[in-house]
Amino acid sequence: MTTVKSATFALDPAWNANGNSATLRCDIQVGTELNSKVLSTPTLRLQGVGKFIRKTKSTSTVAPSAVTMRLVTPVMVKDGDGKPVDYVDFKNSPKDDNWAQYYGNADGGLGVFYRYLTAGATLNLKYLVTDSDTKKPLANFPVWLMVNKNYGGVQRASWSFENNGLVNVAKASVQDIGETQFAGKTDAFGYVSFTLVNTTSAADAEPTPATLNAIQPASVGAGVQSTITLTARLSGGEVKETKDFLWIHIVKP
Repeated sequence: MTTVKSATFALDPAWNANGNSATLRCDIQVGTELNSKVLSTPTLRLQGVGKFIRKTKSTSTVAPSAVTMRLVTPVMVKDGDGKPVDYVDFKNSPKDDNWAQYYGNADGGLGVFYRYLTAGATLNLKYLVTDSDTKKPLANFPVWLMVNKNYGGVQRASWSFENNGLVNVAKASVQDIGETQFAGKTDAFGYVSFTLVNTTSAADAEPTPATLNAIQPASVGAGVQSTITLTARLSGGEVKETKDFLWIHIVKP
């Protein structure tokens, strides 16, 4: 005696998707090649149940023609009158000093924040990256953090950046060409974060400022600064990027 406990068969996916039913019968051939017969089970009707999910081939995502990258962290604090408390606002510099034509979309509004950081401190950065045209966040989108940005003046600040267990460094430079780029990728909501640790010695740092919302006096000279921003490496260059710049000055504890 032979007992059949289960059987597997294929169905057209459209059958289940449309909620159809199928007629089933199991035919079993018993015996040998020379002497055999076919035994059939009673006919059953199987009603379509469940939900068929059709898999589609992945399609390539069209790269945005322009991006907006706004600084979320650190937060720039203002008082009740809207005046900066812990930074100096240099948003007019890109146009007034004629450098927006190279390093950003001047018409989109470039943010420039002059801010102090104690030597050896940690700088937590967070940006929101969106499509400039659709205004939608760009998820899983590659970007690069630019540290000691080229042509940003003498960049004497030094940094370390840990990523996937590897420690990378952005060295200080006494020239205006010493840029280091650290790769990153936005999350599902368009945010990307970086953590930099300043490695400038306290002895080399600028004097402690009298106030956090005023620039250093001319006597400090070039000081120990670092220009930090993001880039998406679009085919049109940085002029396709509306973004924020940090002018970080490293000061003594």
